[in-house]
Amino acid sequence: MPEAAFAGEGEEPGAAGFPLGAEEEDPRTLARALVSDILFYNRKERDEGLAEDKILAYLGKEIARSWEIYKERIGIEKAIETDHFREAVNEILADGKKIL
Repeated sequence: MPEAAFAGEGEEPGAAGFPLGAEEEDPRTLARALVSDILFYNRKERDEGLAEDKILAYLGKEIARSWEIYKERIGIEKAIETDHFREAVNEILADGKKIL
């Protein structure tokens, strides 16, 4: 699929393939996509961190980077008001364990 058709007319794709500047992104979907990307690109580190109960030590920088993208994309107020990002991290990266 051509990149422009995927991202929108002339827009570059952003995190997780979402177009940059999308006006009404679904916060839950964006959070899950960002966290899924962390898992996809860092599965070995995630598995080691999960086994040692140290996921934040292994993936803290990636989680923080994705949190910044999330806040930028949906707005800081909406990011703070909802638990979508925290829930995605706990469910996807920590297999349901509460780490955030």
